[in-house]
Amino acid sequence: MFSWNAVSWSLSAELYFYLLFPFLARSRSLWSWCIALLLLALGMVTLVHLKSALSAQPGMFEFDGMHALLQFPPSRVFEFAVGVLAGRAFNAGDRLRGNPTLLEAASLLLLTLCLLASDRIEAALLAAGREAFAVWLDQAGCVFAFAFLIYIIGSGRGAIGRVLSHPFLVLLGKMSFATYMVHQIIIRFAIQNEWRDALGIPLTAGAIVALAVASSWVVWALVEEPARLWITRRWGGGAASRQRSAAAVSTFPTAGVTQPAPMSFSRNSTPEI
Repeated sequence: MFSWNAVSWSLSAELYFYLLFPFLARSRSLWSWCIALLLLALGMVTLVHLKSALSAQPGMFEFDGMHALLQFPPSRVFEFAVGVLAGRAFNAGDRLRGNPTLLEAASLLLLTLCLLASDRIEAALLAAGREAFAVWLDQAGCVFAFAFLIYIIGSGRGAIGRVLSHPFLVLLGKMSFATYMVHQIIIRFAIQNEWRDALGIPLTAGAIVALAVASSWVVWALVEEPARLWITRRWGGGAASRQRSAAAVSTFPTAGVTQPAPMSFSRNSTPEI
């Protein structure tokens, strides 16, 4: 399940998600997809609960019920579908009316309450012997709250959004997948070479962060960005085609995205992000 760089497990799951993405991106019944994928995930959790014990630390090359819950694509694709749902609503220009900063504060409060409630529910599930459901809920239980938070902050109109729109933070965001891929290698190297004993905790932490950021930039600038540009030039069909694609994405139908009557939406143009 895991290689020497354990976080690389996600690449196979993401490949599965990206193969599904065109269907989700164009579907006129995206809520139906979300419900179906949620039922699929719950079915996987139920199967693990009935058929497999969970190991706290399964072997590196062993497949365990824990892997089925945390790394197996059918157990996690529901979260991806929720992200597509939020992205389509955002690209279509749907925005909640109200003070942007207050909306950001409300979305943070909602996420905090969800995490607190999730902890209590997980404890109850563990006490009832439903460990598989508790593990899955720990990963996916607040997916709607996280999606709503990103959806609200993504407009960049509130205080938090404006801060996160700083060019340096945007660059860190572009590099974030590279950071995910390299950070564990650097941490393991530091542990193996006993940096903490030689440098102390503050210097070790600073060195790890600095190396992770620098390495991420190298991977992003020399691998990710050139690959993206090459793919765009080879299959993107030129600037006009890319503009048409962007226009098509921005006008994806949001059928299936219900809007409660008490809430009022407006379609506002938003800056490119």
